[in-house]
Formats: sequence, C-alpha cells, structure tokens
Amino acid sequence: MYAAFTVLFIVALAVLAGMRGYLPYGVSFVSGGESLFTSFLVVRPVSMEPTLGAVVGRHGEVGYAVQPYILMETRRSNGALQYVVQPIGSESHTTATLMAREFGSQVVLSIPMLGAVVRALAHPIGLMGLFGVPLVMFFLHFLLMVRTSPVLKRIRLLSVRAHARREAVATVRDEEVAQVGDAADRRYGYRGVLSFLTRKSNDTKEVQETEHTPVINSGMTVELKKWGNRGVADIISTTSRSHQYSV
Repeated sequence: MYAAFTVLFIVALAVLAGMRGYLPYGVSFVSGGESLFTSFLVVRPVSMEPTLGAVVGRHGEVGYAVQPYILMETRRSNGALQYVVQPIGSESHTTATLMAREFGSQVVLSIPMLGAVVRALAHPIGLMGLFGVPLVMFFLHFLLMVRTSPVLKRIRLLSVRAHARREAVATVRDEEVAQVGDAADRRYGYRGVLSFLTRKSNDTKEVQETEHTPVINSGMTVELKKWGNRGVADIISTTSRSHQYSV
C-alpha cells in the first residue's frame, strides 16, 4: 500500500506540474474534453501553419480541457487563416471551418481514459485525494520512522538514565541529610542528658561539700548540716575534747 501511495503521489505531482505549465518547451497536460473519462492529452503551442492531419486543440470554457480536432485543410479568408477541421470523438464526421486563432495548442500525445486524472486534479476534492492523502501518509510514515529510529531510542534511553541518576542523587542526599539530622539529635540529646546529669552531680557535690563542712570553734570541731534556705544548722558530731559549740 505504501508503494501504491508513492506511485500515486509521483504521478499526481507530475500531472499537476504539467497542468500548471511548469514543464519546459511549453508542454502541458490537459484532458480531451469536459467529461471525466476522456483522453489524456500532452499538448504544446501550435505553429502558425501546422501540417495536415495534425491534431489541434481548441480550448473551451472549462479549465484544463481541450477539444481535439483533426486538421483537414487550411484556408485564408480576407487575409485571416482558417482551419477546416474534423472533431475527434464525434459520431458525425462533419467538418467545420474555424478561425486558426481559436486553436492554441497542438496535441503531441493522447492516452485514452486517463483524462480523469486531469479532471480530478482540477477539482479541490480530487486534488486532496490524489495529492493530499499521499502527502499525509508520507508525513505520518516519517513521524513513525523518527519515533522508531535508533537515534531517538538512544536519546530517550539517555534521558531516562539521566532522570534516574538525578533521582538517585536526590535520594542519597535526602538520606545523608536524614542521617546528619539523626546524628545531631542523638548528639544534642546526649549532651542534654550529660549536662543534666553533670548539673545534678555538681549539685550533689555541693550539697555533700556543704553537708561535711568542718567548723573549728574554741578548740572544738563540729560538722554542720544545712536544712533548706533558712540557715538552720544541726550538729552532726563533735570531738571529745569539748561539748561547747557555737554557730
């Protein structure tokens, strides 16, 4: 099917170029009448005095259509060139005398039944069918080739790997941040507990030092113990040398 669309596109493009007059030497493509299934004609500009038996074309009101005639005889009337012609495709073989200026082309080649291509390309719907559809098919085929090309696959693979690598790096960074945060929590928690325990230990030491503060008074050694913040002291022990004490 792809090969058929390719052939159709090439034929339609060549015929369209001939219809528009883009071929050299004035060659153009027309249909041999106004009906759909007519002959496909290749024409060129007619000379002033074509040879007898040549097929000349008379342009009608319909675009890209030429009525072919067989040139039977040439005449001059009051200095004007006239053609005695016989129409091709007509059931009657009657001749007609027409002015030579009405014939603007000479038929070089005639292909039966292919005039439908010219008539179809002359219509917008036929132009889209014979030229636009293959063009769209080629475009879709090109997109499919690009999508399945090894280069694009490689690019997509590299893009996926780069994205996965970025996600892996972000995950590692998140884990490192979490680990640092946990370590900081543990460190600061340990320090807080250590500070609390140290403070308690210092307070206990101060109390112990306060509880066992020896006081020497009048040759007597006593040990005092504080109770609260009122400064009340109690004697813990005394020496045997004296029973008098003072605070």
